Amino acid sequence: MKESKLKFLPPEYKEEINYDDLMPEGWAEEEMKMRVDEHKKEQALGTAGILNDLSRDDSPKKLIYSDGDLYAFVYDRNDSGNDCPIGYGLWMKPADEYHRDDWCEVSDLTGVAVFTYQRLKEIAIAIGWIRNDNSTWLI
Repeated sequence: MKESKLKFLPPEYKEEINYDDLMPEGWAEEEMKMRVDEHKKEQALGTAGILNDLSRDDSPKKLIYSDGDLYAFVYDRNDSGNDCPIGYGLWMKPADEYHRDDWCEVSDLTGVAVFTYQRLKEIAIAIGWIRNDNSTWLI
């Protein structure tokens, strides 16, 4: 069997590899934004956060009351058979039906008051669902 030896080049032959040149432009900023969004989500899933974890509870416990309706931001970590797809969702029901468990997923917010929309959008940004520059959230 032939013995192989490692060969080292003298330092003057070594070239500095710039890994940023190998990656698409702006990849570092995009990766940082993704990490920040993931951190926001994990913070929001905690006991002090506003995001409801559907893998723990079938019904949202952290609620937002605005203009006579209850809203709940939900997150499903896995496909547990719930109506909400994997990922984020915004659920709503009238506040006078608090004891009923009939939630519906919000598909647009064109019929809500402006202050309700702004409040919900601020929470969506805070939990990492959308970014500040996303101007077409649920319209």
